[in-house]
Amino acid sequence: MRVVIMGVSAITASLVKILNKDEHHIVVIDINENRFDKLPEDFKGEKVVGSGADLDIFKKINFNDHDAFLAATNSDNINIAATKLIKENFKCERVVKVVHDPMRAKAFAEVEEGVICPILDAASCFRDKIIG
Repeated sequence: MRVVIMGVSAITASLVKILNKDEHHIVVIDINENRFDKLPEDFKGEKVVGSGADLDIFKKINFNDHDAFLAATNSDNINIAATKLIKENFKCERVVKVVHDPMRAKAFAEVEEGVICPILDAASCFRDKIIG
């Protein structure tokens, strides 16, 4: 599978490690090139410095050849804009966005698929571990 991940964090670096081990083709985009230091040393994919809200970045990586896109920056607005850009300009089977604000995440999840809210997901996981 060919995957594009926008935004490097501890979570996305862990995801990259898993995908890299499974030998998926991965492109990681981040506005700050220093964040690439979080990626595994054996990362075999592409690193692209730039904004995921910029159509030219996706043209540069030939996005039409990719199967999945994850927008996971620390900015809800950038994640929302990037996934909208992808949906309007490219054919992509799986488009997922991280929305940190729980209220916004619930609203988006009601009208579209592929919304992840780390805060709500963690709270749900904690509840399950505490209550059973």
